[in-house]
Amino acid sequence: LHLSAVWVNNFSTFLFGEAQEYCKNKSIDFTLLEPLIRQTIENTIKYGAQKVQTGPARRKDNTTVAAHLKMLESDLHKNIYRTLSNAIGEKYAHEL
Repeated sequence: LHLSAVWVNNFSTFLFGEAQEYCKNKSIDFTLLEPLIRQTIENTIKYGAQKVQTGPARRKDNTTVAAHLKMLESDLHKNIYRTLSNAIGEKYAHEL
């Protein structure tokens, strides 16, 4: 249970923090993401994470993934983005 809590809380909180920092550095109001965050959590609880997973990595949209990587300035963020995108791509590879 504790390990699952780390995945759900600690890792997601880290990612939220990185998104907040990115928004701040780009003069974007992070609160604009609040409806998306709430809907994601509600849908995950209601339908399950695997059913509601979306995004360019799941769609194998390599053009968008490459564009996002170009937007990221730090190697840390690029590595995190690549790692998570690769994991999502591998998990859902059977769908395409």
